[in-house]
Amino acid sequence: MPVILVMKRFFLFLCVSAIAFGCFGQAIFKAPGITLAPPLAGELYLTSSFGELRPNHFHTGIDLRAREGTPLLACEDGWVSRIGISAGGYGNVLYIDHPNGYTTVYAHMAQFSETIQQYVRTLQYLSESFEQQAFPAKFLLPIKKGQIIGLSGNSGSSTAAHLHFEIRESASEHPINPLYFGFRIPDSVAPSFQAVRLYALDAKSSMKVITLSGAALWAKFGKPLTLAVKESGGQFMLANVSRIEAEGKVGFG
Repeated sequence: MPVILVMKRFFLFLCVSAIAFGCFGQAIFKAPGITLAPPLAGELYLTSSFGELRPNHFHTGIDLRAREGTPLLACEDGWVSRIGISAGGYGNVLYIDHPNGYTTVYAHMAQFSETIQQYVRTLQYLSESFEQQAFPAKFLLPIKKGQIIGLSGNSGSSTAAHLHFEIRESASEHPINPLYFGFRIPDSVAPSFQAVRLYALDAKSSMKVITLSGAALWAKFGKPLTLAVKESGGQFMLANVSRIEAEGKVGFG
């Protein structure tokens, strides 16, 4: 039996809740109470936030504005646990494990510090391969808080120079919002909606949208439906929607 959602405000609230509380369980995540040093010197400027919707994934870190060649700094004492070099993806990426149980990740780097670069160069010669995924032994490459670990860049699947920065739980590798760790980033821009997309999550599910004129629009498995959103007085509502009927497993984005 289909579930009928009549109130447009309720439906949009449901969408907001799914996005805000569904991203990696962050709404129920207990902040660790740990403050880390920033990965860049000076004021930090956010260009992409944690949990943003991408074409096929959530953004698992934050993007910070950094011109190519900007020094990258270790946020805490630790050791290099993983090094990646690839033409796509994260490009040149560095993973640093810390005694507090967290891992910091620096992606799209231009180059590593000289000590790390020498280690990587040795692996490249031995394997006769430019691309690498290396997991150095613990404490082989120790890191001190504030140490320059490399330079920011535009390597991998990146369209402009910046730092993609992540914090993960070391044991589970689950990503955590870096803004829980005391970084001060100015933000005066309120979030906004451009559209809402409806998904049927399997072949037995569907969503039927009745417009104000009485027309029926469908979201079916493999064929999502995008609905326009209008803003009034700082509130967002679905435009041209009378009611929505949902049956089975459905999702919002």
